[in-house]
Amino acid sequence: MLSAIESTRAAIVAERDGLQQRYKAVSSDAGFLDDAIGNGETSPANAAKIDQMATTMINYERRVADLSRQIETLDALIRHTDDVTGSHVPKKTAR
Repeated sequence: MLSAIESTRAAIVAERDGLQQRYKAVSSDAGFLDDAIGNGETSPANAAKIDQMATTMINYERRVADLSRQIETLDALIRHTDDVTGSHVPKKTAR
């Protein structure tokens, strides 16, 4: 059972880390597009793209928060399992 929990945790960490990378990319793209609009280098019609990017970033933030809570819950479950069985040897895990 413990290995299934750790496997699930690793998958959640990977998803969270991927979302954080995509968040950074969208944030950077939105900043560059906003600067380009402000400097007159692109059409103000692209402002709608910035709004879409902002919505995407908000969704990423919410999902990352959800995933972080899931990781914390699984960490607590791992600790509890260790307390009950005394059989878990902690591994270095991504935070």
